[in-house]
Amino acid sequence: DNKIKEGSAMTFLNLASSFENRPILGNRNDVVCVLLSCLQGGNSESTKENAIRALGNISACAENKLKLFHYRKGELVDVLLSIMCSETESTSLRRDALSVL
Repeated sequence: DNKIKEGSAMTFLNLASSFENRPILGNRNDVVCVLLSCLQGGNSESTKENAIRALGNISACAENKLKLFHYRKGELVDVLLSIMCSETESTSLRRDALSVL
């Protein structure tokens, strides 16, 4: 399960690196759901980093910002805020979580 999440986060990061893919990815709740699951639980730091960076790229598309903010009534925002406030997460991961917002 962790290897699948790691591969998924990396794949979505690669896809979200392309400007033309960002609106498509932002319109897909299943993509956001997978990336959110990569941020929760006992996933590796690299899985979390890739998921946060993918979300950052997706949120760089203006039309996606509000969709991400309202996803599952703010669940994504709550998870990102908890990462930012966590003393157990690395400084770079906390900084990257802030950049998504």
